[in-house]
Amino acid sequence: MRRGLRRAHGKHGAFLRGPRAQRHGRDHTRLRRNRGRARVSFTIELAVRFQDIDAGGVLFFGRIYDYCHQAYEEFWGSEGIDRAHFFAGAEYLVPIAHSEADYRLPIRHGDRIQVRIDVARVGRASFTLRYRVTGSEGDLRVEASTVHAFVNRSTMRPIPIPEPLRAILLRHLLREPAPNLAT
Repeated sequence: MRRGLRRAHGKHGAFLRGPRAQRHGRDHTRLRRNRGRARVSFTIELAVRFQDIDAGGVLFFGRIYDYCHQAYEEFWGSEGIDRAHFFAGAEYLVPIAHSEADYRLPIRHGDRIQVRIDVARVGRASFTLRYRVTGSEGDLRVEASTVHAFVNRSTMRPIPIPEPLRAILLRHLLREPAPNLAT
């Protein structure tokens, strides 16, 4: 279902686009947005690449963050955000302030995995994303989280999340408490 033209107001309007073009025609990526009363999740499907596998035949541990970041980029793209805005001309940056991952089951070359993203928390100047990586049978492989902080580009000091982005994050906010990964 295509959405109509998005219109943004205020100084942050430049990074919202009109109707989304079909940008996700690659065979290895399928986008799916789950809608429900309790939460709105965002999921991508990926094929695990040979270059991401270590000598033990499983996904190199650091590569999970590549997959999570791909889901992060696709999430913003699905909301009409021009991701180039984050790098060129924006008065802020959005670095990762914290990340963690728990590996439950191995991920191997050729596996098809789904990376689900949920907004777990929206604060004044930062937000937390939770990722659930599952295999094709729905088996949980990895749980991860990242905390993203909005900072002024020149001072590197925290700033409030711009309102258009805050609205998107709040629309995707989990309605039930997010599980603690350290259990």
